[in-house]
Amino acid sequence: MDKNKKIVPFFSVIMPIYNKKPHLERSINSVLNQNFYDFELILINDSSTDGSDNEILKFKDSRIKILNREIPGPGGYAARNLGIRNSKGKYITFIDADDFWFTTHLESYFNTIRKSDFEIEFISCGWKRISEENESYNPFFLENKDKKLIKIDKKKYFELSIEDKIPVWTSVVCFKNTSELNKNLFPISEKIRRGGDLIAWLRLIHFFNNLHWVNHVGAVYFQDSVNMVTKSHSGNFEILSKKIFKEFSYRNTNLENKILAKFFNKQILTVWFRLKSTINSKKKYNIKNRLYWKYDFKSSLKVFLITSLPFSLILKLKNYK
Repeated sequence: MDKNKKIVPFFSVIMPIYNKKPHLERSINSVLNQNFYDFELILINDSSTDGSDNEILKFKDSRIKILNREIPGPGGYAARNLGIRNSKGKYITFIDADDFWFTTHLESYFNTIRKSDFEIEFISCGWKRISEENESYNPFFLENKDKKLIKIDKKKYFELSIEDKIPVWTSVVCFKNTSELNKNLFPISEKIRRGGDLIAWLRLIHFFNNLHWVNHVGAVYFQDSVNMVTKSHSGNFEILSKKIFKEFSYRNTNLENKILAKFFNKQILTVWFRLKSTINSKKKYNIKNRLYWKYDFKSSLKVFLITSLPFSLILKLKNYK
């Protein structure tokens, strides 16, 4: 055997870590205890201040690679990009430092990819959410758990996004490692601290054109984790900008752009409502110029009319429902 030959693991597992010390033993062990063992685990210490950097040194496993960043954030996106650039695996997958993988997760992906009659480049699965009140599964899994494998094209992905049934989530996403995605899959901007996953998944579905979804439950999302950074897709207006939309629109058909515009318009309404509810109910956000009138006039008009109403009236109507 050539000693100089580089060993290429099948998976590169990337975990950004920022002040997650209470959860690291659970999350890291859930990766190391996988039934499928051909992977590297890249831990990125994102300038933690709670002792997470020392905690990860306790794990002794040849598959672990530790990277350190001097400046944290924003949103863990730069850390994930760093992990991607340093990955050697044939496929890349992520797990957040306060989440958990079931032991069969990577094995299920490996078997699905290897046994398929066609190439699978972008894959996802179901996940479980646990809070203090209850346990639940993501909507797409509940509707499709009896189907073994589903192929989702761009149009269908956009439609699912509008219905709040996005079949992708950070701790279950997996995709083929290619040089074209090694730069900045996740957005890097001080203005984008949440919602950046939405852009990354759109970049993946446009790059690979299809997502394959397999019906196993791969991970657990603990909704009430200590120091939990919100994992909502609801970010800010920056991720819904014309510049971001243009990045995708030239690759789409007119119908795909219409559906994508409807999704962006809906997200604009969601962000507007959150900002008005939590930050400044009197501030004007110039919604008219943010909407995608050219691509979907109907949804643009609907959002514009809603946001033109007095916010106090919208709250009353919402509470009435």
